[in-house]
Formats: sequence, C-alpha cells, structure tokens
Amino acid sequence: MSTSDMSHSDFASSSGSSSSASSLSALDQLSKALLTKNSQEVLSHCLGLSPLSNVPSLADNTILICFDTESWTSNHSAITEIGVSTFDSRDMRALATPGLHGEHLLQQMYFYHARIQEHAHLLNIKFCVGNPDANRFGQTRFLKKEQARGMLKEMFAWPIDAEKPELGFCPVVVMGHALHGDMDLLRSALGFDADALGTVVSVIDTQVLARECGFTLRKQIGLRDLVGLCGFQYRDAHTASNDAAMTLIAAVQMVLPAALKPDDGGLQHVLDRVETASQMQAWSWGDDLYCLRCGNYGHTKDDHGGRKCRAKVKCMHCAASIKEKRRRAAGTHRTEVCITFVLHGPELQDPYESGEDVATRISRLGIGDRG
Repeated sequence: MSTSDMSHSDFASSSGSSSSASSLSALDQLSKALLTKNSQEVLSHCLGLSPLSNVPSLADNTILICFDTESWTSNHSAITEIGVSTFDSRDMRALATPGLHGEHLLQQMYFYHARIQEHAHLLNIKFCVGNPDANRFGQTRFLKKEQARGMLKEMFAWPIDAEKPELGFCPVVVMGHALHGDMDLLRSALGFDADALGTVVSVIDTQVLARECGFTLRKQIGLRDLVGLCGFQYRDAHTASNDAAMTLIAAVQMVLPAALKPDDGGLQHVLDRVETASQMQAWSWGDDLYCLRCGNYGHTKDDHGGRKCRAKVKCMHCAASIKEKRRRAAGTHRTEVCITFVLHGPELQDPYESGEDVATRISRLGIGDRG
C-alpha cells in the first residue's frame, strides 16, 4: 500500500479514529458522482488505466476490496471462509506501465485467506466442493467470528494518511462475483455491514462488468466460465481466497487494453508468479496454525512435529450413541465438532425419552450449541 503494508497493526492503529463531517461529506459526494460512471470506468480509474473525469479528487485515494465467502452447504448460515484480494489505487498510478497481461498491476495486490475457526471443521464434500487446505493466494489464518468481523471493519477504514487522521478514510470500491449473496452472508453470519461504515462509494459485480466489456451477453455467468473467457485456469475453486483472486484477476483482464494482452500463452505464467509471490505476504489477524483434531494452536491435524496429531480426543455424543458405528468413531473427534450432531441433533436413546430429558443430557456435556 502507499502508506504501509496491510498488516493488522497498521489497521488497528487507525480503525478507532472517526472521520470528520467534512470527510464524510466528501465520501458522499464521490459516491454520488460515481453513480454516473459504469463499472468499467470505475475499475479502469482504480487501476490507473484511465482517470475518471468530473469526480472529486478524493477518488485518487480509492482502495478496492474484492472478496468471496464460503459457507457450509448443509447450513448456509455457517460461514466457513472469507477470501480478500485488495489494492490501493495510489500504488497503481505510481507504476510506469501495467505490464504485459497486467503483471505489474497484479504484483501490487494483497491476498488474504481467513478460515472461520468455529466452523472450520465443516467441509463441503457433496455440493460446492472445495478444499480450504488448497488455498493458492495469500496465507491462510484461522479467525474467530469476532476477529473476522474486526478484520473486515479495519479493512474498510483505511486512513488516507496515517499521520493525518483528520483527513479521514479512503473511499472503498467493493468487488465480487454475484456479490449480493456474499454481502448478505457477512451481514447475517458475522453482523458485518460494509455499507453501514460509510466508506463504500461504489460496488462492482463482475457479472455486470463482463456484460459491459462484451465478454458475455448473459445476465448471469459463472466464475468458471468467466475465467475461461479471460484465458486462464480455474484452479481449486470454492476456496474463498482463490475465488476472490480469480474474480479480481478476471476483472483486470476484462478492462486491460488489448495491446497488453498478446495471445502468447503468457497470462498463466504471469498468474503463477503472482500466486507464488502472494504466499509470502504475511498478516497477523488470528492464528496461522490451528488443529481441527484437538483444538489447540501451534500445529495442524496433519502436521504436529512432522506427523499427524495423535492427541486423545473423545466425542461424548458418539460415545453415548446406541449405534455401534458411532461409538467406534468417538475417538476420532471432539464433542464440539461432531458433524453427525450438527446435522441431525441429539440422538434419542430410547423411544420414551422426552425432549426435556434430551436437553438435560446434552447440557451435562458442558458444550455450546450446534454451531
């Protein structure tokens, strides 16, 4: 970023500041002015390709935030991942050239993959199949819901100048693919409403952008199809940071001048380099190592001192089951992450057990709700 890299400590030092009435008014004025511009024009300005005319100069301080969310298909209120790809438009305008296939632009982007700790054990294995361990863009960290909400609030409150808080916050352009569903999930599952923060001045849905740029005539186009039309590979889909990155990369390719997009097969090589470099982008919200087996930090279920975690665990739900198969599985997971319990609720242990009896029995386990 222009003022500093996008680390937790940098955001935290400024997120508590309140912008002045004048800066809020300036944000409102910019938001109104951008209503006269289409998505292609707004994005081209953010990338430093073509400056907007007749808009407040505040537009030169714009931050673009592209995000994607994932939820458990058996309970869509259980948010499991957040992926963010973001850049500062000031960094883009400082470039001498966008580079072939926009490589120099892509090198200025930051990528974040957040797994929501409370739901990290909920994997989609039937519908919208994704593997959060197969993240390609940025580093993966585990965040509790409260931490994730704080991270997002800080991302949307980036100061124009950290040393001059009176200047207020940068305007934010939000991007996503079929964005409405992601915004709704963040509101319902995390209590995060980007619009309520007052910094969002424009929203770009890449489905709309694709029509504006002549990549499709359809009202809706899937991300996989859009990526294919843009000429690069759609890899490890339905992992939030991968999808957010591919959304932003596709957007860049759609607005990039044709002279910078030779048909030489070089785009995928560019993206491979960007992907590799992004994995060195450290960030500090949450924790990088969390074990889904034992629930402790500092290692993962597949790597605890070079071997899989062998901590003794026991699911009290399964251990008390009348089904032998469930009892045998009791030593494979903790009570708090029992998938069978989340899916089906408590098991009746005899046909005469009342609902009150079940509730009493579950309360004695001393755990939280079904997640």
